[in-house]
Amino acid sequence: MVSQDRDHTVEPLRKWRAHTLAVRGLSVSAGANPRVATCGLDHVATIHSVSLDDVLLKISADRPLTACVMDPSESRLFLGSDTGNIAQINLYGLNDVRDLLVQVADEKNERVPVFNGHCSEIT
Repeated sequence: MVSQDRDHTVEPLRKWRAHTLAVRGLSVSAGANPRVATCGLDHVATIHSVSLDDVLLKISADRPLTACVMDPSESRLFLGSDTGNIAQINLYGLNDVRDLLVQVADEKNERVPVFNGHCSEIT
């Protein structure tokens, strides 16, 4: 963190260690209870609650994840992969699930919609 006063160190509000490899995507929601979605080359995506300082959802995928974004209503999370596929996670349909396994390489996945058509990684 950077401070205008170089004699003063600014501490981060929250720290999370959810990934073991490079983080490739970050999405922050708006509102009074912001959520932070991250994804990385370790095949993992997470959604953290800033106000609760807790992991709301951890998603494990079969491919490295290169991009993530939540829609404005925070009802869907889109995860881009290194092969060009995009998985759509319907967050309100998960009920109390906190861990999820997703196959983003499977375009015929009946549980999670997967969009294909890109020929290289999603950024």
